[in-house]
Formats: sequence, structure tokens, C-alpha cells
Amino acid sequence: MQGIFFIQGIAGIIVWYHNRETNEKNKYIKTKVEKLSNKGRLVYITPVLILYLIVSCFLSKYTNSAIPYIDSLVATLSLFANYLLVRRKIESWWIWILVDVIYVGLFISQGLYVSSALYLVLLIISIKGFINWNITLKSYL
Repeated sequence: MQGIFFIQGIAGIIVWYHNRETNEKNKYIKTKVEKLSNKGRLVYITPVLILYLIVSCFLSKYTNSAIPYIDSLVATLSLFANYLLVRRKIESWWIWILVDVIYVGLFISQGLYVSSALYLVLLIISIKGFINWNITLKSYL
């Protein structure tokens, strides 16, 4: 999973570098943020659900995960959130917020308080990311 996130990160750097906005002195200004259309949201639902089902089947059959369906949900949502983040879609932050909330609760229920604290910090970062991107998005409207 971490390998996929690494590849997505490299792709994000490349995409963001080539699609950044610059001023007349060729200095970086800001990254354009976009919102998915309603059609775009519908288009993404099917592959996300299919990926969730595949990951769920894999985790429940080939691993000893105590909660394969929740694990597959957060894994699938994380991949999708990263995909949208690379494409600078504001909805990525909503998905990250959901993932972080699930992880905080999951880790607390398992007595993993340090991990829960880490995801609480990531939740705060995700909320801040959403707020910042929302301000940037409004500047384009």
C-alpha cells in the first residue's frame, strides 16, 4: 500500500509542477483547485465500489485482519483521496477527513492511543487543507 502512495506522490509532484500557475516573472503563484461535477462524482463511485469489493475479498480471504471490511474501506478511500488530491479536487479533503475519523475511532477501540493521536493530528491537517483549498477555490469563482 505504501508503494502505491509513493507512486501517487511522485505523480502528484509531476502533475502539480506542470500545471501550476505563474505570473509574468515566471514565479509560482498558486495551484488551481477544482470541484468535481455531479457527473464526475457519479463516474467515480463505480470504480471505488469495485475496488472496495476486491480489496474486501482479498483481505477477508488472505489475511488475518480482524476487521477486513473496515480495513478495505479506509484503504480504498485513501487511494481514492490521493487520486483526487493529485488532480486538485477539493473533495479529496472530505474523504481524508472521513478516513481520519474512522482511523481515530478504530485505533481508540483497539487501545492504540498513539496511533489514534497521530490520526487526530492528520484529521486536523485535513480540516486545515480543506479550509485552505476552499478559500483558493472561491478565488476562482
